[in-house]
Amino acid sequence: MPDNQRTPRGRSSRSQIADTTHTSASSTLGTSSLKLPKLATNDGRGIYKTAAVFDVWVRDLRDHLELAEMDLESSYAIIWVGMHLKDGTKMIHTQFRATEDTKHLGVEEFLKALR
Repeated sequence: MPDNQRTPRGRSSRSQIADTTHTSASSTLGTSSLKLPKLATNDGRGIYKTAAVFDVWVRDLRDHLELAEMDLESSYAIIWVGMHLKDGTKMIHTQFRATEDTKHLGVEEFLKALR
């Protein structure tokens, strides 16, 4: 390796060694030290009553699921969403999953119901 690609102590840096030109963000996340910010827990009160704040939370939730390569229609995804709810929104989630008409539906339908 040329000297211009070495760190001051003579060691190659991780970013210089790894060829990340043909990898997706999700595959890179699995092997990198990149940490996603923790998704806020939505309680349906306070700031979450504002449509704009709720929409940002939903976008962040979808981003987390996409980076995890989780199918929005899977039972894992709807369970994962429930882990980021509490109080009134958690009760809506529990009811959504227990009701015969809705328990087979995915995340998108749940988010519409939650709105």
